Parts: sequence; structure tokens; C-alpha cells
Amino acid sequence: MQRILYLYLNTGGGHISGARALKAGMENLFPGQVEGHLLHGYPPRLILDRLIMEQGYSLAINHFMPGYLLVYKLAELRPLITLSQETTAQACSGYIASHIRKLGITKVVCLHFILEKAARDAIRQVDPSIPLITVVMDPFSVPPIWFGVKDQEFCVFSERARTSALESGVDPGRVRVFPLILRREFEQPRPPEEAPELKKRYGFDPDRPLLLLAGGGDGLPRSDRIVREALNSGFEGQIAVVCGKNMLLRRRLRDLKTRFSARNLKVYGFVDFMADLMAMSDCVVTKAGPATVMETLALRKPLIVSCYVRNQEKGNVQYVTSNKVGWYLTEPSEIVAKAREVFARPELRKELEERIAGLGIRNGLSDLARHIFSL
Repeated sequence: MQRILYLYLNTGGGHISGARALKAGMENLFPGQVEGHLLHGYPPRLILDRLIMEQGYSLAINHFMPGYLLVYKLAELRPLITLSQETTAQACSGYIASHIRKLGITKVVCLHFILEKAARDAIRQVDPSIPLITVVMDPFSVPPIWFGVKDQEFCVFSERARTSALESGVDPGRVRVFPLILRREFEQPRPPEEAPELKKRYGFDPDRPLLLLAGGGDGLPRSDRIVREALNSGFEGQIAVVCGKNMLLRRRLRDLKTRFSARNLKVYGFVDFMADLMAMSDCVVTKAGPATVMETLALRKPLIVSCYVRNQEKGNVQYVTSNKVGWYLTEPSEIVAKAREVFARPELRKELEERIAGLGIRNGLSDLARHIFSL
């Protein structure tokens, strides 16, 4: 029995969702042979550290981008990489080691760069023969801090990320490239006839096009401005907005719904039916998080990227625009106009679907799970 520990932090939804998807995928592929355990890498006593690392990340990317960019650039400096990982290791390695012992862990998978040194030190405290595997969750633009601990295995999601690893001094034999992890419900595009049925199920008009605005756990930044522009201009379609835990955004959108008496607008908090929302949508507006971008493309939906985290998500935007499978637009008027164009031109939607199909996007979860099982 392989007992695998998955280490994560809640800095953006990709790390925890990746850990959950990988745990489920391993257990589905190898029933009775694998037992998975998710662990937040910071001990509960480190309340302030958790707050700074997790809430600070969210606040910075949504409200103070210059501060985030400064931290990102500093994280490219080798002395600061070593210092940040060493400091985290001193605070967290004992906590991680205690779980390795208690659970009888035989393999550790790390999904956040700041925990790599802590994981390595914890393994040394318990049993140095336990394999350490880091899954690099940034698919294209990968900061060097991901490769600060070199005596481990790395799983990356693009040749560009592999090149970054080699440039950081990682042994080529320790780096493997896989397709990006997708949640199972996003693996395949739905049949076209399913969209009207889904619209009816969720209270939408099956005969009118639907624009979806979504952007992860904090919602899509400035989506209220896009909705205001659409309502001011007499938008003909329907609009669904997913706000996640962003209560301020949700309140603003509800105010807009009341002010405009907008029966064509639905506002959600957290949802457990995102795959259905995407499948019934005729156009998706989102930020450039890797999971949301690839899930939208896997369902072959027209995609508008309205914002991205500078440096970190730049490669994701380039992937969309260079392959001509979507647009990067920031002005609400441009976004609404492009959505209207997508709705009005079936031939444009067909052209996009064919380009997306040509990318050969597939779920790398099974390949990645088999690789980790084999180590």
C-alpha cells in the first residue's frame, strides 16, 4: 500500500484543487493500492503566517498588483529563494514530519514551491528514502523558486516549464512533462444539444445566448464593470457571474441587477456546477488562471481573458492569443462587443472550435498519477 501525502497552501485555488484532483485520480486508478492524505503545509499555530501567505496573496493580486509584482521579482533572486524556503522549513518541517510518521507515509507530493525545503527536511527526519515529487502548478511562466530544492522529482506541464527547470540547474532526468491536470467533468466537450437542456435546468432561457463571467475563488476582478457596460448598452444575451467568496463583488452585482431590473442576470457565490455553467455558456470571460483557461478550452468554448497576474500568468495569455483560440481584452466595452460578435457569428464559433480541437488538449491526470505511482 502506497500512502501518499499531498502538501498544499491556499494561495489561489489551483494548488488545493490540483491536490484534490491528483488524490482522487490516484485512488481511482489504483484502488486498494493507494491511500492519499491532504495536508496544509503550515501548522495551525502559524496563524499570522497563513494569513500573510494566503490572504496577502489574494489581496495583492486583486487590489495591489505593484506589491505583488515586487514580491514576484524578489522571488527570482537566489539568496531570497534560499532564505524564504529555509525559513519555512524551520517553521514547518517538524509538523510535516509528524504527519509522515503518524500516517506511515511512503511518498510525498508537494504542490507549492514554498513547502519544498520543508518537505525535504521532514523526509530526512523520518526516512530519507521516501521519494519527494513536486508538481509545478504554473504551466508556462515558472519562477525559479519552484526549482530551489533540486534533489527531488519534478512534474511540469509544458516544454517551456521544463526549460526553466534546466536553466535553474535541475538534472534533466528529474524533470517530466505532462498535459495539464483537468477535473474529470471538463475532460470532453459536451454534445451541442445538451446546452439548451442545461439552460432550462438552471433557470435560463434555452433560446438565448449566455455569457459567463468567472475567475476562481475570488471571482473575476472588475466583472461588475463588464456587467454594467452590458446592461447600459441593452445586452441582448443572458449573463451569469460567479463571485466565489468575494462578497463585495456579489453585493455590487446584486445592486446592478436591482437597479436595471435585469432579469437576464444571475449572480452566484461558490458553485459546485461550474462544469455545467461552462457547458451551457456561449462565451466565457475569465482571468488567466491556468485551470480556468484550460478547462474552458477543453470544453471548446469561445474565451475572453480580461486580466492576468503579471509575470506569473503572462504565459497563459500568450498561449491563448498565439494559438488564436481566444482574445485578451481589458476594456468592458471591448469585452461586451466581442461577446456580441461571438453570439452573432456562428461561423466564428465554429472556427474557434476547430482551432481549439487542433491543440489536442487532454487531461494529464492519469499519466501524472501513473508516473507518481511508479516512483
